[in-house]
Amino acid sequence: MSLNRHLIIYVYCNSDLCQVTSYNLYNSEIKGHRMSSKVSDLRFFDEIQASFNLNNIRAFALNVDCDEFSSFAEYYKLLIRCRDFCQKYGVFFYLSNSILLDVVSAVTQTKTMIKEGEKISIILLISADNEPYYVTLIREKNSYKIFEMGYPEAQSLQK
Repeated sequence: MSLNRHLIIYVYCNSDLCQVTSYNLYNSEIKGHRMSSKVSDLRFFDEIQASFNLNNIRAFALNVDCDEFSSFAEYYKLLIRCRDFCQKYGVFFYLSNSILLDVVSAVTQTKTMIKEGEKISIILLISADNEPYYVTLIREKNSYKIFEMGYPEAQSLQK
């Protein structure tokens, strides 16, 4: 990675907004940038290219709420696009998600251990209306992988 790369780009998106913030490592300057498209739009990366000299970007941090997407497959496609974009330009890519951070926190703080192939579900209240959201993990090769996630049906919550 080139030493002249001095920008960290942080992108936060939810259903209402997409906010891009740049942090300059040389002078500690923080700037907000308006984007007309959301990160889920194909033209988002064109806007990033138009707004920044990609040779100056050291890292790209992405924080996107999962409810922005109708399925995990759509969310995964975005992650692959981000990863490919960053690899193409030699930029470090970091993914953050408030829901996934809550899930990791729940598993580590409760010291939950399950056997290989077993599943565990974590139910979170993610909106101001305390709407439940679940993430089911499966234990594989000494780690947890996301098996499924989404909004549970009202009937299944009552069981």
